[in-house]
Formats: sequence, structure tokens, C-alpha cells
Amino acid sequence: MTPQELRFFTECDGIDHLALGAFEWVPTNFQGDGALVGIARLIRCPDRPIQAEFALAVIDACQGLGLGRILLECLRAAAVELNIYYLEGQLLPANQKVQRLLHRDCWKALFRKDRGLVSVRLPTHTNADGIPHDV
Repeated sequence: MTPQELRFFTECDGIDHLALGAFEWVPTNFQGDGALVGIARLIRCPDRPIQAEFALAVIDACQGLGLGRILLECLRAAAVELNIYYLEGQLLPANQKVQRLLHRDCWKALFRKDRGLVSVRLPTHTNADGIPHDV
């Protein structure tokens, strides 16, 4: 990684660039030295501040345990606090696990295929009936 890339991925401001990490819990180690097992990130779009690009990654050994769902829910809650109305991202068509996660009714995600990728638009704000707010 170049120094610029390292700085970009590690110097988040919590407003326009946010990263949430999930760490392995080691019961005999209370120093917080567990390995990073998952991360969720959002980066606000400079030209449209009510939306952000998001990314989600969970190590293979921890997939299927609900960690991705928890990270995404935390990222969505943070987006609401930051007045971000849409999270957008792209997936490989073969990534069925994340597509199933985002197809849950509570997410109301919109999908479209675009140049060999699956584009996702995830509303963060909903009304009392669970219908996404249109902005």
C-alpha cells in the first residue's frame, strides 16, 4: 500500500468518511488485541452529500454468522445520524451471500445490473410504515 492509500483507509473523519470494525473476542485477552474480522465503511459523495458509497467485508471464517448484518445495521444507523439518505455500492454477481442479506424486506434495497456488476441502492431513512423517504 502506498502512504497515500494507507492514510486514506485509516484517517476517517467520522462525518464524510466512516469505518466500523469488528474484532475477534479473545476471552483471556482483555487488552482488545483480537484480530479484525469485519469492516463496514461509508464515504459521502462530495457532489451529493445525502448519499454515500458503502463497502462491507467479513473474513471467510466469520461469514454466515450475522456479523455482516450487524455491521450493515450499524453503518445504516450512523448514516441516519449523518443525514445520509442512501448508501450505494457494487457487488460481484457471484456474491450471493451479500445479495441475500440485502434482499431482506427490512432493507428495501434496489438492485440493477450494470456492466457485469450488481449496483445496490440502500435507503437509510424510512417512514413509520417502513417506506423509504424520497429525497
